[in-house]
Amino acid sequence: MYDITYQMVKNIFLSFHYTEDSSRVKRFRSIMERGYVNKIRPNDWESVKNDPSSIKKWIDNQLEKADYTIVLIGSQTATRDWVKYEIMRSWELGLGLIGINVHNFKDEKGIVGSKGEEPFTPAIGRAGKLVPTYNPMPSNPYREISSNIDTWLQKSLTTKQICRDDYMMQEPHIRNFG
Repeated sequence: MYDITYQMVKNIFLSFHYTEDSSRVKRFRSIMERGYVNKIRPNDWESVKNDPSSIKKWIDNQLEKADYTIVLIGSQTATRDWVKYEIMRSWELGLGLIGINVHNFKDEKGIVGSKGEEPFTPAIGRAGKLVPTYNPMPSNPYREISSNIDTWLQKSLTTKQICRDDYMMQEPHIRNFG
C-alpha cells in the first residue's frame, strides 16, 4: 500500500553494476514505478558508457537533479569504480543514500545471484558503515521493497544528518576521488 510520503520524493538515482545487474535493476524499476511514477531518473547510460569524461559528466548531471541515491548491491557492485564515484558524489551533495541487496532478484534467466560486499566504506570511509543497507527476504523481495521503501528512504536522511559532519572532519581525502 502506498501513502502520501511518495509526494515528498522528487528524484531517485540508481547506482549499480551495469553489466552484472541490469536485468535485476529492471525488476527493481518495475516495483518502484508503481508508487514512484516518473521519480526514478532514466538511465541513458548507453550513450556515454565508452567515454570516461562523458560518464563522469553524465553522473554528476544526474546526481545534481536527485534527492536520493539507491545503490542496488549485487555480487560485484563494491568493486566498480563508477559505483564508488556515485556513492562519494551522492554523499558530498548531501543526498539521501541507502543500499538494497538485489542478489535475491531473479535475472532474465530466472537465476538469483550471490550477495555482494558492502560498497559504502570503500567509497566514503568509515561513515559508510552508517549507511542503511537492506537485504529483502528471498521469499518475496519485491513485496518487501514496495512495503518498506518509504521508511528506508526516510531513514537515509536521518543517518546522513548524524554522520555527515563526522565524515567531513575525519576523512577529507575521500573527497578527492577522481
